[in-house]
Amino acid sequence: MLFVNNETGGRALAINMSNPDEIYAGMYKGFRKGWDIISGGPASEGGIYKSTDGGEHWTHLANGLPQNLIGKIDIDIARSQPRTVYAMIEAPAREGGLYRSDDSGASWRNVNPADILRSRPFYFNYVDVNPKNAEEVWVNALSLFKSTDGGRTFQTVQAPHGDMHGIWFNPDSPNIAIQCNDGGATVTMDGGRSWSSILNQPTAEIYMVSVDDQYPYRLYGPQQDNTTFVVSSVPPYSWGWDNPAQAWTQASGCETGGIWPRPDGTVIWGACKGEVERYSALSGQSQGTWIYPQNRYGQDPNHIQYRFPRSTVIYLSPHNPGVIYQASHVLHRSVDDGATWQVISPDLTAHEPDLQVVPGRPITRDITGEEVYSSIYSMVESRLEPGVIWVGANDGPVSVTRDNGRTWKRVTPKDLPAGGRVQNIEDSPRRKGSAYIAVYRYLREHDLQPYIYTTTDYGETWRRLTDGTNGIPNDFPTRVVREDPDRAGLLYAGTEFGAFVSFDNGRHWQSLQQNLPATPVTDIRVHRKDLVISTMGRSFWIMDDVSPLQQLGAEQTRNAGSYCNLETPFGIATPRADAAGVAYRNIHPSQRRSIMCCRRDLPVISRSRSSTRRVWWSARFVPLATAEESDRAVAAAARRRRTREKHRQRSRKNPSCRNRPAGVAAPSGGR
Repeated sequence: MLFVNNETGGRALAINMSNPDEIYAGMYKGFRKGWDIISGGPASEGGIYKSTDGGEHWTHLANGLPQNLIGKIDIDIARSQPRTVYAMIEAPAREGGLYRSDDSGASWRNVNPADILRSRPFYFNYVDVNPKNAEEVWVNALSLFKSTDGGRTFQTVQAPHGDMHGIWFNPDSPNIAIQCNDGGATVTMDGGRSWSSILNQPTAEIYMVSVDDQYPYRLYGPQQDNTTFVVSSVPPYSWGWDNPAQAWTQASGCETGGIWPRPDGTVIWGACKGEVERYSALSGQSQGTWIYPQNRYGQDPNHIQYRFPRSTVIYLSPHNPGVIYQASHVLHRSVDDGATWQVISPDLTAHEPDLQVVPGRPITRDITGEEVYSSIYSMVESRLEPGVIWVGANDGPVSVTRDNGRTWKRVTPKDLPAGGRVQNIEDSPRRKGSAYIAVYRYLREHDLQPYIYTTTDYGETWRRLTDGTNGIPNDFPTRVVREDPDRAGLLYAGTEFGAFVSFDNGRHWQSLQQNLPATPVTDIRVHRKDLVISTMGRSFWIMDDVSPLQQLGAEQTRNAGSYCNLETPFGIATPRADAAGVAYRNIHPSQRRSIMCCRRDLPVISRSRSSTRRVWWSARFVPLATAEESDRAVAAAARRRRTREKHRQRSRKNPSCRNRPAGVAAPSGGR
């Protein structure tokens, strides 16, 4: 095992396919904080390590490599010439760049220090070698680069999308390769001269989701490294598309959002790193304005007038769609459809002075705007009480106003450790004064614990709903929590590793993963009994009609913990989401097909047409049965199956019987 210290981790591993005992490892110190990006450390600790005995022992390579600071590293071995090894290395000034060794790592030389090859190394810094040509080297960065002279010179390769994160070559036919980027994955069959589409895969990274009240309703979300994204909940046409791009459109805002429509969908508000944009879906025109024009990039947050985070909050009042909120470190409100804005709060963040820094150290400044720290990250106005507004910051505090912003009270849960990102606040749709928050802290202290809290008294007291032992594991950071508007105590949660449900207001949780891929769930909405989900990497998903889950919750309330398994007539002691037979469907044109949303062993009443992709199934509860009643029920079911089978056999022999129910006599003369 290779271990350097608690702050230096493994980044890259390359194995000599001709001699698998020969392994190269890239080690570096890297942290992502809410306020900073740390990439690099002492070269005496990080760098390239080599093993010649399958990882039992390691040697720290240094000849020709950076001697002081060294950061992120990627390594690849030329299969056709294993003594040739390439490494992309982050290091100060001209020390960084593409390195090459032709003696199995004994010595190295910097063959190309060009800045364009090592732009933003915290995100990129990748190198790959054609498995049949040691001189053909590819570098993935903001763009895709190819060298045919061993890395001395490079040319840009045109691909369907930017922000490149790696390439895999078919070892037998290297002209066939798969390249991944912020738009998805794309395939070349001719060495990079042409590429397949990125529109045929549901791989979007979506930060949040909002919905409108149209029929069918629309989903709105900001998509990483692309535009905002608007798509119908079900296909609005009975025919297909000539191109998958016809299935969606963009609207106001940009990749990080937020985005919020009027209920009728005619006007859509979006945010883009501090700028607010109003888009008319009727005219197709948009107008972008700044509450305060400012350059947020590469600035000390203390030098910024309004600390808008990269994922800027934009929100419409549920009581008046002409009232718009936007958040920086204070809450801004417009009551005239965005013509003018007023500040309606003090600084609602912790604003720790020592964490207001220009991000990126000790080697590379990296200024995405995400590290504008001490900003409001979530807010909501109560659906039940106009003027009751909840706010959460990306550095910990939770605040509430009960008088439309005239006065504010900080109501952070007392046992919530400092510095958590309040990712989501949910006002209760059923009880005044009640709310929920979802917080994660892995950008602060590498704390992976789930933090979901609820209050019933406007934040005076809070109860934690996730202790790590009641269903959501202790290393599943939480991103979102929502309450079902129709069923008291029914909660849905999104974590870094999937979805969960609680039938008893958070006392116990269980997985609601079903067929949802293992991916971060960034947001959830419960709309017209549908569970609408956005994910970081697998686009939008919808669970059609959560009535079975609502019935499970109702059964728990009535029977104090006794439930019926929907698969059998026998009672069970705990509710099970999988027993409800519910499943998700992916909202992407490449997934356009009829989907059965129930378990195969549940009796389906009807299957939907492919144009709607919905399904109804028998989800009827029955009382808890005694052993004798259960035996009789099983015997009766067996008799019905035998009767149906006999009828099918008779129908095959006599066509005149096919439309006649079992037990009806054949007509005169029938055989």
